[in-house]
Amino acid sequence: MSAVLVRSGLSAPPGWSEPRPVVELAGALGVPSLVVAGLWLSSPLLVVTGPLVVLLIVVEGRRRRRWRADLARAESLPGVADHLIQQLRSGSSLARACRSLETSPAAAATKPLTDALHRGATLAEASRTLGTGADPSVRLLATTLRLWAATGGPARPALRRLRHTLVGRAHRRRRAQAQAASALSSAGLLVVAPALFAVILAGTEPELARFYLHRPVGAVCATGSVIL
Repeated sequence: MSAVLVRSGLSAPPGWSEPRPVVELAGALGVPSLVVAGLWLSSPLLVVTGPLVVLLIVVEGRRRRRWRADLARAESLPGVADHLIQQLRSGSSLARACRSLETSPAAAATKPLTDALHRGATLAEASRTLGTGADPSVRLLATTLRLWAATGGPARPALRRLRHTLVGRAHRRRRAQAQAASALSSAGLLVVAPALFAVILAGTEPELARFYLHRPVGAVCATGSVIL
């Protein structure tokens, strides 16, 4: 996929069929470990708030992984258009060109389409398997394929226009990500700062540390802060 994206003028995104991250394994082990440690130390904070923090980290990790998968899928779509145009230039029909996508660098982005074609579905039927996704770029590709499968005619001009549109959408995603980076960093700091402040105070005031670690009211305060 990287070579196709270089030709498309895009940087290679992270792989969107990546393995399950270590943070989920750590979360599965961390929750029971925190509960056991909290019971052993008689700390309501570890029993209640600790697992909540771990679960929130795991949920955020999954959300980020889904976002990276959507971004990588969208950035691979110009490569799909390039592959189809090359196959049409070599004399293939549109259906055969779509079937050959399983050997292209962007095969993962169109796997539902190629799987449906190999099961004997027509191109119009197979393109509907792509149109069920939430990504507008994927739906645009599916609509283009379904339209040309139904109407016929030369597909290369439409695919070239589609490629330019997909490249523009991918660039806009990257630009929006860069513009939002500063705001997201500030928001993250606002979230982390109270917790760091509480840890510093607890380290300098033993009574405050006992309040948070060993008293139910302290655990309730900390849990409420985490939820907020």
